[in-house]
Amino acid sequence: MPIDTQLTTLFCLIDDFCTDISEHIEQYMRNNGKIKRMRQSQISASEVLTLLLWFHLTGSRNFKTFYFYWAKPFLSAYFPNLPSYSRFIELRAKYMVYFVALIESLKVPSTGIAFIDSTKIAVCHNKRIHQHRVFADSASRGKTSVDWFYGFKIHLICDHIGRLVSYCITKGNVDDRKVLPELIEHSKFKGKLFGDRGYVGKNWRSRLAELGVQLITRVKRNMKPQPLEPFDSAVLRKRGIIEAPFKLMKSQFDLEHTRHRSKTGLLVTIFSALTLYALVLVNGYNSGVQQILKPIKFKSA
Repeated sequence: MPIDTQLTTLFCLIDDFCTDISEHIEQYMRNNGKIKRMRQSQISASEVLTLLLWFHLTGSRNFKTFYFYWAKPFLSAYFPNLPSYSRFIELRAKYMVYFVALIESLKVPSTGIAFIDSTKIAVCHNKRIHQHRVFADSASRGKTSVDWFYGFKIHLICDHIGRLVSYCITKGNVDDRKVLPELIEHSKFKGKLFGDRGYVGKNWRSRLAELGVQLITRVKRNMKPQPLEPFDSAVLRKRGIIEAPFKLMKSQFDLEHTRHRSKTGLLVTIFSALTLYALVLVNGYNSGVQQILKPIKFKSA
């Protein structure tokens, strides 16, 4: 599919959603005192979101370079009202709520079988933790099965074919089990939830059973083996399905890197990666959409 067709198709998807929800978002922001009135800018929310998603699809690593050397020279025909770079960064923060709403709309209800896991988002190298300032008041040290890191975690629940059911973002030192009730209640999930050994804990199975969820995990090495039904044992062996979102978002959509210069930039990166991943698998979108979401093989100047 030609690049211009890909870009147009992506914009149409985003623009249809933003048009349908814009009045509700403006009313919500007024009611919560976040704004007194919504001033219309020359570039729309759908154009801002499309350009941010397109940045990740191109495989570019630096948004400022992408904006000056790709968006301005080559995409001005598609985005005729591109503002200055500093103004675009302001609009990026202004339209963040559209990203949140878009991801919520792309989530799917589970069919009774789901997988849960988390992945780290390191914001700096461990040797530079004491020099790091951008997330000094929000990030924290955490530990994976491989090594320590400094940053945040994304917790995901996906269904049996990898579609997004629920997610949340926490500090790096938050125990994976502590977010289980929030993820389950937010997604209204009922059924069997498969996880790794990190979700083994005293009374957690009984706590989740009260919410209508059966937590199924492998046991730790120092624990007695627990018999599983053949079906549950077979599904548990497919727990690698939950690794697919993390691998795709990190390798193709640049989810984890240490170049963030603001908290807004980190959130935009996370929301962009989640949106693109959800669009790949979600909800009856046709094969043409999956074609536009294949990363474009060129680098920024």
